[in-house]
Amino acid sequence: MQDRLEIRRAAPDDWQGILPLFEQLYHGDIGPDLRNVFTTLVTHRENCILVAEKNRKLVGTLVGTFHLDMDWEGKIAKLQAIIVDKPHRRHGIGRILYQQFLSYAKRHHARAITARVNRRNREAIVFYEKLAFAKTETIEYTLDITQNPNA
Repeated sequence: MQDRLEIRRAAPDDWQGILPLFEQLYHGDIGPDLRNVFTTLVTHRENCILVAEKNRKLVGTLVGTFHLDMDWEGKIAKLQAIIVDKPHRRHGIGRILYQQFLSYAKRHHARAITARVNRRNREAIVFYEKLAFAKTETIEYTLDITQNPNA
């Protein structure tokens, strides 16, 4: 019997199962506030935080949020993370999570979906290109106001 994949909305108590996935994404560099941020995102109903389970084990997650955007003159969805456990990659789990999020974004009248990818993460770049995401010419700047004395 083949393992059945189940996709559902995340709950705050999914943290322990999701933590190893975030450790893969951030190469073990988990800050002290990630759990609180995750819990806050999960409890705000407009956000779309999904988990993928096989045999009651979390094997993937998607973190999606929404905000108003001046350029798009309306609401846009932001894919903050799609993470699939390494042994379960290349089986369509990321695509299924994305398709669920895309449907959710459409139902909530988002005009676009954005995703930010580290330029060295070739696997993620290929994944988004296969989903028909277009690379933009926009350069994103960040000012860490917690570390910059001039901010």
